[in-house]
Amino acid sequence: MLLYIKNRVISLFFILGLCLISFSESGFTQDILQQAPNDTTKVIAAIPVSNIGIETETTLNKIREIRDKIQPSKLDLEIDSLIPLEKEFFNQEKESLDLNEIEYMDLRQTEEIKNEFSQMRTQFDGWRNNFMDKTKEINNMKMELVHFKTAWEKTLALERKEQLPIQVNDRIKNNLKEITDLDKILTDKSNVLLTRQDELTEMLIYIDDVISTVTKIQESLRTNLLSVNSPPIWHIFMGVSKNVMSKERISKIVKRHNVEIKNFITNYKSKIIYQLFFFVFLLFIFYFLKRDVAKWSDERKDELVKTSLFIISKPISSAFIITLLVTNLFYPDAPREIIQYFNTFLIIPILTLGPGLIRGIRKKYFYIVIGVFILSQAKEYYSDLVILERILLLLIDVTTIVLSIKLIQKKHDITEVNPGANWDFIITIIRMGVLFLGIAIIANIFGGIDLAKVMSRGSLIMLYGGGTIYVCTIILKGMFALLLQHQTISSLSMIQNYADVVKKRVFQIIKWAAILYWIYFTFSAFLIYEPIYIWLSAFLSNEWKIGSIVITLGSLLAFFFTFWIALSISKFIRFILQDEIFTYFELPRGVPGAISMLVRLTLIGIGFILALGAAKIDMSNIAIVFGALGVGIGFGLQNIFNNLVSGLILAFERPIQVGDIIQIATLNLMGEVKEIGIRASIVRTFDGAEVIVPNGNLISNEMINWTLSDHRRRQEILVGVAYGTETNKVVEILDQVVSVQDHILKNPPHVIIFNGFGESSLDFRVLFWTQFDDGLTTKSAVGLAIDDAFKKAGIEIPFPQRDLHLRSTVDGLASDEKENKDTKAVVSKKNTTNTKQKPENLDLV
Repeated sequence: MLLYIKNRVISLFFILGLCLISFSESGFTQDILQQAPNDTTKVIAAIPVSNIGIETETTLNKIREIRDKIQPSKLDLEIDSLIPLEKEFFNQEKESLDLNEIEYMDLRQTEEIKNEFSQMRTQFDGWRNNFMDKTKEINNMKMELVHFKTAWEKTLALERKEQLPIQVNDRIKNNLKEITDLDKILTDKSNVLLTRQDELTEMLIYIDDVISTVTKIQESLRTNLLSVNSPPIWHIFMGVSKNVMSKERISKIVKRHNVEIKNFITNYKSKIIYQLFFFVFLLFIFYFLKRDVAKWSDERKDELVKTSLFIISKPISSAFIITLLVTNLFYPDAPREIIQYFNTFLIIPILTLGPGLIRGIRKKYFYIVIGVFILSQAKEYYSDLVILERILLLLIDVTTIVLSIKLIQKKHDITEVNPGANWDFIITIIRMGVLFLGIAIIANIFGGIDLAKVMSRGSLIMLYGGGTIYVCTIILKGMFALLLQHQTISSLSMIQNYADVVKKRVFQIIKWAAILYWIYFTFSAFLIYEPIYIWLSAFLSNEWKIGSIVITLGSLLAFFFTFWIALSISKFIRFILQDEIFTYFELPRGVPGAISMLVRLTLIGIGFILALGAAKIDMSNIAIVFGALGVGIGFGLQNIFNNLVSGLILAFERPIQVGDIIQIATLNLMGEVKEIGIRASIVRTFDGAEVIVPNGNLISNEMINWTLSDHRRRQEILVGVAYGTETNKVVEILDQVVSVQDHILKNPPHVIIFNGFGESSLDFRVLFWTQFDDGLTTKSAVGLAIDDAFKKAGIEIPFPQRDLHLRSTVDGLASDEKENKDTKAVVSKKNTTNTKQKPENLDLV
């Protein structure tokens, strides 16, 4: 019956596929999808007198609904509060920035200006789109009010002709007044929104001009990056350079920084609070772990790595360094000076945590790192002072090279005490940093200041930023390892069964997130992130046409990446459901597996739809896709779809479940069901092999399920005793032996049967029930116990016997032997005669 239903389902999909293709070719699908045009010529009639009361209620409800809609939302209030501040900040930037001076800036300065104005553009463009949506919504509301107003005006004209009661007349006039007042409010609000759109558009035009100018200058600077654009460094001390440090300039820089700080606090007050909450949350976790670890025994502490114990001993520094590293996530559009201040605070946790987390390095080297860090921040703060900037740049580069060479020389010692890291890769990065810093020093000395700044800044971010991120990954891994040891988390079923797997996966996520984070900052520091991003975007958006189909590599990657994420999430949800959530509920047998399969299918289906959207595939062509899929199912994909349908049947009918012991005679297979998948199931044999069985074989073939309703199985032992043994005594002994066995079930009870008279023994059958998992061991134990009991009782288990009966005596045997000899003599004589006659016969022939 199941096979019949399955074949009917496959045939139905095949027919549907052919129908969809036919409809698509004839244009039927396009006709269905087309919407009928709105009938704008429909005449609005006056409201009948009998319906004035009901229509009045409808009108007032609509007015109330519109008034509620135009009330400012939380987002509107936030935008209204930010617009004056952002507008003031924009005007300040516009006044301080001269487009003609941009061409004299270096790559880093132009990059900062471009990032700053790009962030403003993103924000302003988002606000303008929000205002545009609000304007469209208001226009739709005004159109609705026009409909109501026209209907009530015609009703008022009708009332004047029919001379209705005064109360009705007043009601109509009141409705018209409410509509007119609301229309005026909508008009005023629409005008305000249009004014704001115009202001934002004007600012966006200026921002686009700045970004365009900066982009052209950056292209020119990258082209001339190797050119000498400053005097050699020794000319600075000979008075060639006119750029000198003065109190006025330093005072101007300090004043500018103070203004930046005040504006930052004013504009980012809420985000500052969020970052503080994040710091407090991390601090709470570390203190929680510290208090919990204090209660552990020494043996339990020995199981943890020393790094984790050191991390929780410095909870403030550990929480502080993580909070500072995610500053860009809280303030992606913050000014450069503010980000530099946050980076300066990294000195504190690095000095506190560095020596304990990266063992084998003397503390004096960390003091040198802190000194270099302070100099680099001072260089960033006073980058307008060319003399000071070049001297600090040279000092920082030389110091970093010396420190890097020292670390390379101590590679062996560091590797021994820090075995977990990939030190070959780290040393390679350090050597690359030394090479780039050498180039920066040479360029700085001979006047290639642009190249020197790029190479120096990129190398410092690559080395010191990489070290900071590495320390942060150690902290996160240690924190997660301690969380897994906590009593509440370790009691979870998924942690008890798969603790090592969970830890490995989380550590991989932390590692790759840190690597990507480091790559992003390193490429940005070397000013190659944007060119690579633009080139990669152009490459991924390059179109290939196959007939009428347009394909881009980006859309294909988006499709597969989105679908892969959906598959990963579905597996994770299934893992959580089966190993954690379902363990707390007493569900009928097989229901958890069916629910998890349906949830996984649903998530995969949603992921497929999202993948189509990510790939920008026209959803109106899905009918054609499913039509082609129907043809494929009818021909090439029938077997695959057969297995998919069979998987659904297994999920709903539940003839087998995970943990069942099944036997398929046609496949010579017997084992435990480990997983029931969408297309195939996994059966683990008792020899340890895992066999992947398509679901179609489990539905269409005969199958024995040894544990479908329960796990009980009947065992049988055949016993034979010698003739002459007292049978009642044998039955009594067998009954006693079976009764004392622990793993034999009491219900159903065991049975001792006298099976009959054998050739050499009296045969008995011993029948008893056990759990399936205990069947073989229990049967062996019962057999050994029976043998011991028979030996103690003196009961013999006989060997097979045969009786041989002789019908003649010895004399008879001698007579027979003589007779045989005479017979052989006669036969021999006849043979000789025949031999002599043979030549004569030949002559005759």
